[in-house]
Amino acid sequence: VAGPLWTSGLVYVNATLAPAAFESFPRDSWLLVDLQASSAFSDDLTLMSHVNGDDATNGHLKGKLSEVFTWSRSLSVAELEQLYTGSSFTITASSGLQCYYSMEEGAGDESRDITGTQLAAKLQNDPAWVYGDVPLQGGCEGHSADLVFGHTGGPHPPPPPPASKFSVEFDGVTDFVLLPMLTLQGLSLWVNVYTNQNNPLVYLLDARTGAIEGYFSNSVVGSTWVAMYVNGEATTVGWEFLPRDEWVHIHLEANAPFTDDVNVMSRANTGFGSPTNNCLQGRLAEMYVWSKQLTPEAVEVIAEGFDFQQVGDSGLMAGYLLEKFYVEPVGIAGGQLLKDYTLNRQLDALLMGGEWYEDVPEKSGWSANSLVPSPPVCPRSLIAASQLDLNRNIGEQK
Repeated sequence: VAGPLWTSGLVYVNATLAPAAFESFPRDSWLLVDLQASSAFSDDLTLMSHVNGDDATNGHLKGKLSEVFTWSRSLSVAELEQLYTGSSFTITASSGLQCYYSMEEGAGDESRDITGTQLAAKLQNDPAWVYGDVPLQGGCEGHSADLVFGHTGGPHPPPPPPASKFSVEFDGVTDFVLLPMLTLQGLSLWVNVYTNQNNPLVYLLDARTGAIEGYFSNSVVGSTWVAMYVNGEATTVGWEFLPRDEWVHIHLEANAPFTDDVNVMSRANTGFGSPTNNCLQGRLAEMYVWSKQLTPEAVEVIAEGFDFQQVGDSGLMAGYLLEKFYVEPVGIAGGQLLKDYTLNRQLDALLMGGEWYEDVPEKSGWSANSLVPSPPVCPRSLIAASQLDLNRNIGEQK
């Protein structure tokens, strides 16, 4: 049954006027549902269940939820068509948007409002996060939408990552990461290198396409690397300046841009999972690839836990958060794709082996830092969730 708040209002499905009747909604496909109430109202609205959601008898809806907007006014049919088709639709302060929950966190029990309020939506009873199954028109990247919040033209910066939760432990035998072929000049890592190693010779990095000498091992460091920062502080380039048995932020810069598919936590040798690859034993939490050298001030900000949206024209090319919800299967035994968080689908890295641990650097991720987030943007949808509660005075709910 639909309540009079909605039956006396308007209901749109995929930007088309529809009966205010649940049985009329299509099944097993993504829908843009827009509910326009007959009048403004205040409520802590519950989605995907009856208002008493903790009671198993209270009508829980089985399905997926990708994006939620709340509005203080009704949208026009033309605006709904723009949302549904992914056409250009600019949202300003006068648009009536109150909250936007993109469901991109990928973990946890909250979805934050990326318009900048502190009104997080609460996910109840541990719904599952699903990577990759989203509406074709969802979000901004990957289609023609230009959905912005006070942003006037130009490329959208990527969204900030959530607080880190996981890292990967490498066994020092066959585990490693292979970055895609990139033209880079800098690399930042959150890494924990163990004192005790399985091999007498181990590599943190190895890049050696052509004349490139981009190796970094406990035996020798290649001439490609000319600058090194430890926890944001400049130091001499050398293995002996790499702390052991603790989380450390390492930033390395090359003498010039070079092109290579860099090995991380191993030597660049032939054959995946080879015991002769001089693999490094330790843990890895995050990696960032840069197309140019950074200022010392920028390196310090990154080491303190930076916001993706505030890096500006820094040359950030790719970012890899070693989190369970940012990996996908790949057709190589023991391999997984590490998703590039800057949303460039062509720059995914290959993670071979490794064990997941809930052990991360204190300053990794986004919410651990002290920076004030920039005006929010609309990312490409990647993740969907299944149930949440909202606390907001609303006039219309989609």
